[in-house]
Amino acid sequence: MTLLIIGLATFSLVHLLPSVPALRSALRAKLGEKGYRGAFSLISLASFALLVWGFIVAPNDSVREPATWARHLALAVMPLVFILLASNGTKTPLKRFIPHPMTTGVLLWAGLHYFVNGEVRTAWLFGTFLLLSAVQLLSRFWRPDDPKPDYSKRALVTTVIAGLILYVVFLFAHPYLFGVSPLYG
Repeated sequence: MTLLIIGLATFSLVHLLPSVPALRSALRAKLGEKGYRGAFSLISLASFALLVWGFIVAPNDSVREPATWARHLALAVMPLVFILLASNGTKTPLKRFIPHPMTTGVLLWAGLHYFVNGEVRTAWLFGTFLLLSAVQLLSRFWRPDDPKPDYSKRALVTTVIAGLILYVVFLFAHPYLFGVSPLYG
């Protein structure tokens, strides 16, 4: 469990860094833009690998009964989550209504999976991602707004199609990747 918690803490701290503009600016000034991005990416990747390994080796102790309603809700909402994730870096009009679609997608994914699972290790994993994405979304209130891109209807169609394809792939790959089928429990 220790590896999982260290991985989650490191991953969270690195991803909370943009929420503190003064610290981020100081690091960019010291490391340069490429150095900052390189360090951010390297630490993110290493901490993600550590949290994945920590999750694999953590005990699979059950602490509560998973919510049946959440499983059905997850099946219904996950297509939207994948569309939101697929919109990252695009000029989709979704950003008019959801300023940070990827972070919103992670929030929905983590929240749904938190209630669908009942083990200690999944509570740590999804609870941390739920809290991290909520803090990141709330931090937008004290950070400067991102410039509004030109929106493209074509980007929206591409994003929706890509998101739905990813959803179907993950739906059927889920039993092989994570050991449980969302369709059959």
